[in-house]
Amino acid sequence: MNDAVSDLRIREGTTLKNIRHMDVRAQAPGPKQNEPENAIVAWARAKKIDSVVWTALTSNFRECGRPAFSVAAAIAYLQNLDPAGKAKAAEYVWRAPSFVKTDLRVALEKEPWFSEAKA
Repeated sequence: MNDAVSDLRIREGTTLKNIRHMDVRAQAPGPKQNEPENAIVAWARAKKIDSVVWTALTSNFRECGRPAFSVAAAIAYLQNLDPAGKAKAAEYVWRAPSFVKTDLRVALEKEPWFSEAKA
């Protein structure tokens, strides 16, 4: 588990404070304030995964002068990046394991400009 935590920290370029992990087998559903963790536990159990590691960053989308986060707002933001910014964003998405399917990733993979950049 420690290697996975370290690898994710390096890939995300963040601190250990922003990395979460748990042994799903030992985790009981928690109180409502742990909704993200409960969703992760439910997902991992459905996939028969024993342990999970994830990046637990807070959103800074609004703080950067953008509207509230939504898939449409994120795609609009990415479409307006310069080519180097688009390439960096695309690399970030592609480096995540293929089983990580967020709503944004699914939508991006349908965008012609995003798919073309990958090829």
